[in-house]
Amino acid sequence: MKISQNSQKVYKVVANQIQKMILNGELKRGDKLPTERALAEKFKASRNSVREALRALEILGIIECRQGGGNFISHSFAEGLVEPLSLMAKLCDASLGELLRLRLLLELEALKSTAKTANQTLKLQFKELCWRLSNETSQEQSLYIDQEFHYLIVNASGDEMLIALFNAFDTTIRKLIREGQRKIGHEGVTIKQLAEQHQRICDAVVSNDVEAACEALNAHLKFFFKELQE
Repeated sequence: MKISQNSQKVYKVVANQIQKMILNGELKRGDKLPTERALAEKFKASRNSVREALRALEILGIIECRQGGGNFISHSFAEGLVEPLSLMAKLCDASLGELLRLRLLLELEALKSTAKTANQTLKLQFKELCWRLSNETSQEQSLYIDQEFHYLIVNASGDEMLIALFNAFDTTIRKLIREGQRKIGHEGVTIKQLAEQHQRICDAVVSNDVEAACEALNAHLKFFFKELQE
């Protein structure tokens, strides 16, 4: 395929063609891309244009460039969603609370699947996290366990698109917090309260009770938002 030099910047056309190869199923996650020379010959473009296209796709998180190993289609696209989400949040002047609500809506959706399909191995993982939280004395460490718990809810759903979106939202929120030099935590929440709320979610997951799990998570999030606003 020969690319017209006048239609638009050549590297953009090359990047679009590589994306089409992904959409058409020619390239899948983890696949190694052809060499720059091969891509230049395929698209009848210069190697510089191909190099620019690959750089643009790397910035978007679509490909990974491995030093000395070539270029590969990314396994996870969550990182590529972070910058667009960050820009959108700033342009829309989205509040931290609005971003958190969107992130938590994703978590609720994940919990429906996780609670319904949880097996014994997964139930033990939830129980272990709850045990660690109930026996934790450090506020800082309790927040790390809290984060593990919520990531387990989402990752256990097995929904890769949902997981990618959740991870992107979570990373974006933490990035905006760092840039704004703001803190988010459970300053007004005791470890005991945190442990009790997570235990209710855990008990529902162990019972494969979807409705109870969602109610427990909703209650936990409402409590969290109340503390966040005070």
